[in-house]
Amino acid sequence: MRGENNRLRAQLRGRLFELALIKLLESSDFAIVDPVNEMDTRVKESRDGFIEFKGRGCWHQIDLPFDYNRITPFSYPMRLIGELLMLFTVIRLHWSNRDKSLVSETLYIKDGPMTLGRQYSKLVPSIRSFLQYAKEQNRPIHIMGCEKSGTYFEHLSAISKTVDLTDGKMKYAVLNHGYIRKEVQRAPDHVNPYGSRTNWGEKVFVVLDNNTHMTLNMSTGEYNPEDLFPRVEDIIGLKRILATLPSLVSRKYEGALYPIELVNGIASMSNYPSAKILQDFVRDAIQ
Repeated sequence: MRGENNRLRAQLRGRLFELALIKLLESSDFAIVDPVNEMDTRVKESRDGFIEFKGRGCWHQIDLPFDYNRITPFSYPMRLIGELLMLFTVIRLHWSNRDKSLVSETLYIKDGPMTLGRQYSKLVPSIRSFLQYAKEQNRPIHIMGCEKSGTYFEHLSAISKTVDLTDGKMKYAVLNHGYIRKEVQRAPDHVNPYGSRTNWGEKVFVVLDNNTHMTLNMSTGEYNPEDLFPRVEDIIGLKRILATLPSLVSRKYEGALYPIELVNGIASMSNYPSAKILQDFVRDAIQ
């Protein structure tokens, strides 16, 4: 009799564990996500036992998805700084390499926009100056950031349907500050020009085919506040980056690039014993 109910007991233990976890998270300003009310771009499929949820660069199988209801003041900027330090450590090593062409023959890819906010924005002028110096030394540094969500990605998703692709060629547009302010932000003139304090890259829209469009960031070096800046010729290595892009695009996820997809796959918690981690979390929280 006991053996027949082992499966039911295991299911009951799992459900009790979920209820305890829900209670703990809700008491810490988390809100459980209802997949029925979510957009298709966020929830791929709700299956028996888990939900396929959009994460950083790929889809993740999640048992209990939650949203945090407060702004985290430190974790996101700190993560950006960590990513920036790792990126420019590689650039520094390539710059000092005996092969002087190495730094210009490498495409450096960043997951997300090329921007720094709050107190970290103090680094932006130095980054711009270095990229400008490299360009003047005929050792241009090709950096590309890729945005997979947000205002610019949604704007491109809306207008990409009107792009004529009958010739089978990639289409792209370098967004100048005037276009961003009028068409994307839909805002009047600001006291501070767009991105003057925070951005070390400019926006580039790319449409590869009817199913693939990307919001990219690329550097110009020094910043110019004019509405007509940047132009195509201002973007460092634009033609070379665009020529490389088709070989990097992953068809597995919308707007994904193979290098970012692979790194996020390695770093994903779903590759680790998450059940054991959750058990330890609940045990420590109850104690």
